[in-house]
Amino acid sequence: MHSNYLFVGFVLRPFQVSTPPEPPFRWVARDDLASLDLPRATQVLGAYLFSLVPELAPALQPAGAVEPGLRLALLERMERDQAVRMVAADVRAAPQHREQWRAIDEANTAWVKDLLADRISFPGQSVIGTDGVQALWLMVQHADHDRELQSRCADLLGRAVTAGEADPQHLALLEDRLACAAGQPQWFGSQFHRRPDGGLEPAPLQEPALVDEFRSWVGLDSLEHYAERLARLP
Repeated sequence: MHSNYLFVGFVLRPFQVSTPPEPPFRWVARDDLASLDLPRATQVLGAYLFSLVPELAPALQPAGAVEPGLRLALLERMERDQAVRMVAADVRAAPQHREQWRAIDEANTAWVKDLLADRISFPGQSVIGTDGVQALWLMVQHADHDRELQSRCADLLGRAVTAGEADPQHLALLEDRLACAAGQPQWFGSQFHRRPDGGLEPAPLQEPALVDEFRSWVGLDSLEHYAERLARLP
């Protein structure tokens, strides 16, 4: 939303911005609209567009019957995904374990790619349950050798989030993953790397002073608390 112009946009992936807009704009939530210093006409238009969201959302919901079999398959694959990662550092560094890790990720990626090949939407909570959506997102998040799949899934996941069928935190973390892979700053600070001294620090941030605000928009806690949790992982 531009601060001085009658220009309001409704998007599925609000942090997928290819070039800096002119004049500068910001993303706003419905509850923030009335508190902004904007022309009255802009506020009225913004409020009207927000009122359309409940009507637009059903059109974005995943199609198809509930699929309990698919949910179970996803949960089984997520269990393998996590088991190979949640081990002690010395085990994780072993060549044999790294090969097992790679094989699991590649098998899961191929399976997800086949699953989504003919789908026009990301299977949502009403189709595979909240835990099923989490499992599917997690495998996409770890499909780093297939950025094309991750990018397509970000589009599909954005629709599911807008429809209330997926967790916005998942989309935020996937967007960060894609941004860092492309050599761009991340918005939510979810991606970390190790310093030469072995400590963890976030990859470059798009707006360091606003990162906690961005994180709060999608229900994430502060970057400081997130970093503390990461430091405690094996």
